[in-house]
Amino acid sequence: MAFVTTIIALIMRVVVQVPVLSILTSQVGTGLAAVACGLVGWVWGRRLLNPAYIIYGMIIVFMNLATVMYGSYGRRGIVAVGACLLWGMY
Repeated sequence: MAFVTTIIALIMRVVVQVPVLSILTSQVGTGLAAVACGLVGWVWGRRLLNPAYIIYGMIIVFMNLATVMYGSYGRRGIVAVGACLLWGMY
């Protein structure tokens, strides 16, 4: 589910370039990237030392970090992804 949410966030942030919709899809894509990291944190929080979850979780987190950093200036997306990951672990 986190992988599918990551792909949808990537499509919304990068592919959709319609002038009126791109602002909205960019914000929704950032939110979906944070939700995907929250899902990873929810699963990974109980199994912190399992290498399979660590590898899968880091792949998803880095893909979402790259997605939110693409074409943006600032740290709002990075903070959203990190905070949602920690909140999912909590």
